[in-house]
This record gives sequence, C-alpha cells and structure tokens, in this order.
Amino acid sequence: MVYQIDLIGFEELKINPKYKVNVNLGIIIGLNNKILNTKSQQNKYHVITIGKTMRSLSRLIYEHVHGPIVGDFDVDHIDNNIDNNSINNLQLLTHKENVTKAAKTRDYTFIKTIAKNSKRVKAINLTTNTSDVYSSLYVCQNDTGVNVGIIKMCCDKTNRCKSGTSKLNNNVFTFEYTTDDVTKIIPRKNAKVVKVDEVIQNEEVAKVDEVAKVEEVVVEK
Repeated sequence: MVYQIDLIGFEELKINPKYKVNVNLGIIIGLNNKILNTKSQQNKYHVITIGKTMRSLSRLIYEHVHGPIVGDFDVDHIDNNIDNNSINNLQLLTHKENVTKAAKTRDYTFIKTIAKNSKRVKAINLTTNTSDVYSSLYVCQNDTGVNVGIIKMCCDKTNRCKSGTSKLNNNVFTFEYTTDDVTKIIPRKNAKVVKVDEVIQNEEVAKVDEVAKVEEVVVEK
C-alpha cells in the first residue's frame, strides 16, 4: 500500500468528498490518504473505482476540473503518455481527431521487419492437384481464399493444422514455406491488370505518336 504524506494541492473530489484529488499530480487518494490503485484495462488506460463505480482516471480528473463532458469526446493525453494524468496533459478531442493523432504518433517500424522477414509460400491445391508459389502469406490468402492464420499454422506446423479450405471455391489446400521462384503474382486491390500484349501494343502506339510529332516539326520548318 502506498500513502500520500504531503497533502498540499489535494482537494475533495466533487463527485465523492470521501476521496481527495491532486489534479496536477493526476492521482486520487482515499481513506487514510492511501493512493488508490488504478487497474489497467487491455488498452493500458488507467481506471479507478470510486465507491462501486469504475471510472477512467483521466476522464475523472478532467471532469473534476471542467465539469461533465457534453457530447461524444475522448480525453486525450497530449504527450501520448497514458501514465501522465495531470490536468495539464489532458485535452478533449473528437474520436476522429484522437484516432488521427494516434495514427501520426504510432510506431510503424515493425512493418519493415515483417517485410524483411517475409517468406515465400507454396500452396498445393489438393482438389485440383496443382500448386503455386506466392511472395508472402497475405498474397497467398488473397488468391486462395484461405485465412492467413491457417496458412501460417500449416507452414509452421503448429496446432496440428495440416490444410485449409478456400472460402472462394471450397478447394482444399496445404501450405509450406519455400525458396522456389514465385509463380503467381497477385496485383494489389483495385490495381489495373494489364496483359503483356496490351503493353506491347501501347508501346507501339507511343512510338507511332513520337514519329508523327517529329514529322510535324519537320514540315513546319
């Protein structure tokens, strides 16, 4: 148990005078000046029990100072440190603003690691007795219609998972990691698929246009 000895800066909590709050420190004390434990939810934000009601610590401190929050707003930690519940570190944002702020400050370096460690996957269609090699688990999922989790378990040989059924056509697949060359390239969603002969045709048209432009310049001179 942790007790608060110095009570300078503490005042009665408006919603329940049995508790005292220091809005600058971002802490609440109860009987015998014991600092109330904050239980951390799955998203790590601190919650606290006042009486029999569980409340968000940051929201409780904000409302103590500014009054009840009207409308659909989130209490945001300005410095992104959820352990810093000082009133000076709290602000109101709409949910959209809060999500945007979180996205800008989020660490995406793990994506580079995933890309660096990506493995080629061989999908063997037991229904048609054919196989293809894909550049990654997710590309394999998009083409075969088998959940990426099942594909990974098959490749890692975990949870006794040996095969997966396609949601697209009910074909049964088995999967394994491989170093073979990729045999099937799946374009990104909404990407335009261009056939090889169309590319050649477009290049020939471009060359004809260039020749025509040159001839026009020669005539003008």
